Amino acid sequence: MTIRKLLVSAAILATLTGGAWAADLPNTKGAPAFAPPPPPAFTWTGLYIGAQAGYEWGTSNATWEGDTVPFLPAPPAYVQPGYSDSGFVGGGHLGYNLQFN
Repeated sequence: MTIRKLLVSAAILATLTGGAWAADLPNTKGAPAFAPPPPPAFTWTGLYIGAQAGYEWGTSNATWEGDTVPFLPAPPAYVQPGYSDSGFVGGGHLGYNLQFN
């Protein structure tokens, strides 16, 4: 029975210390090869085109009657009648982006 315990103990000891011996072995592989980084998943390189547009509308009934600054001669009274203003504005753009590494 003691021989059996001795053999089991030796097998367990060999199993546990085998990895430590392998760590001390010399490396037979060369230096790792340089791998370039992977290309980005998305780039901003390319042609683009776009447009924008807008419209505004409004009315006003403001009036102005002369200058109210003291000690200055008052200009003739100017009365601005009510008006409505509306208009369209728009534009476009075209370009090309080139992204470098």
